[in-house]
Amino acid sequence: MASSNIYDEIVEEYSQAKSNPYKQYVEEPTFWSCAGKDFSGKTVLDLACGSGHYSRQFRIHGAHQVVGVDISNEMILEAKKLGDPASSDKEGGLTYITADATDQGAYMPLNKDGFDLVTSQYLFPYANTKDELLKMCKAAFSALKSGGSYVGVTTFLDSDNPPKAQSAILGYEMTWDGSNDGVALHDGVGVLITLLDNKGQKTVSFPNYLWSKETTSKFLKDVGFSVVEWHKETDGVQRKNDLECPQDSSLVEANKWITAAREDFGLCGYFVAYK
Repeated sequence: MASSNIYDEIVEEYSQAKSNPYKQYVEEPTFWSCAGKDFSGKTVLDLACGSGHYSRQFRIHGAHQVVGVDISNEMILEAKKLGDPASSDKEGGLTYITADATDQGAYMPLNKDGFDLVTSQYLFPYANTKDELLKMCKAAFSALKSGGSYVGVTTFLDSDNPPKAQSAILGYEMTWDGSNDGVALHDGVGVLITLLDNKGQKTVSFPNYLWSKETTSKFLKDVGFSVVEWHKETDGVQRKNDLECPQDSSLVEANKWITAAREDFGLCGYFVAYK
C-alpha cells in the first residue's frame, strides 16, 4: 500500500475533498444506496477510513460499533479530533486504529465474532500488485460475519472510457510510465496523481494503481464472496432537481460540474460483495 507519510502531509487537503460537488452529489448518494440507511445495532469496519467521514456517518445512522482503520496516523488523529457524533457505550461506539488494512491483528480483536458490514473508499487503488489486491480482498472477507456484505468505492480502469491525463475541474493531472510517449493505460497500471489548486498550481502528488472491474470482481470471488454486484451511479443532483427544487440554480450548476467531471475522469466503481 502507499506510504502513510504521503497522507500524513495532506490531511487538510484530503478532508476538504469531501466537500467537492462530485462527492457530495454523486459519490455519497451512490454509496448509501449500496450500503443502506438504517444500521441500528450493526457493527461496521471502515477500512482506509481517512479522517473518518463515513465512520461518523455510520454512527449517525445508528451503528452500534464502528471501527475505522487507516495507515496514516495523522489521518487517524484528525478523525479522533472530530469525535463520535453519537453517544457511546462500553461495548460499542467509534474506535479508530492506525494500521494497514490487511493487518487484521490490529483491529479484529475489537470484534472477534466478525462485522456485519465492511466498507472501504478508494482502498484498492493502493494495491500495487495483484498479490496486494488479493490480500485486501481477503482481509475484507475474513472480517465479515457469515451473511455480511462488503461495500466499496474505487477508481477503476475502463478501457472504453479511459480518464484524461489532466482535469482543471477535478484539479488533477496524471502521469505514468510512457505517458508522454503515447503508451496507453492498462490493467494494474501505476499512475502518479498530482493535485492542483484553484489556480492550476501543483500541490501534492501520490501514487495510485488502476484495476479493471473484471480483475477486481475475480479476486473478490476468489477469496470467497458468493456474489459481486456493481452499481450504477446515483445522480443526487438530478433527483433534487426533479423532486425538490428544480429552480435551484446552484444545483443546476453542480450538475454541469459533475457532467464535466465524468467526461474527464470516467465513472468511479461502486460494488457490493456478499459473503
